[in-house]
Amino acid sequence: PGPFRDELAWALAGRAGAALEIPGGNPTGVCAVVRDMISYPDGIEFWIHLRSAGKTVNEPPVLVLERLNADGGVAETRRNPLVLGFVPRPWSEGWDGEGPLPATLPFQGLQPNTSYRFRVEGTLGPKKEKWVSEPRPFQTGPAIPGNEAPRRSNRAMWR
Repeated sequence: PGPFRDELAWALAGRAGAALEIPGGNPTGVCAVVRDMISYPDGIEFWIHLRSAGKTVNEPPVLVLERLNADGGVAETRRNPLVLGFVPRPWSEGWDGEGPLPATLPFQGLQPNTSYRFRVEGTLGPKKEKWVSEPRPFQTGPAIPGNEAPRRSNRAMWR
């Protein structure tokens, strides 16, 4: 997993489209990629890119967060609503991946100095075919006293 594999899968999905099955469990021709991760003391900002093979996402994606133990195994899994900067149209009209979606993973409620990984999951089309991004690891830093609310950065320009 990682940015190189993401970009390879993205290129293959775009070149071959529906004719090629991309490893990772997504439907044929579908690729979800997390890009441009920026880590701050209180969270991570990133963009979700999707090649949807002509289908639309009609419900909000979910953030799957895994806390890792010392051996790299999963100690805890959480499924949370994805915090998005904006959505180009109502979910009922669908998102076809035409433009990326800005998202945030706040560290609020996470253990300090701990290893985690996350992925984004959603469904496509009327049959609700599942898509998933590759997992992306990150480390939380030390606790920040008084950090009860997520910081507002350039997310305001996304609205």
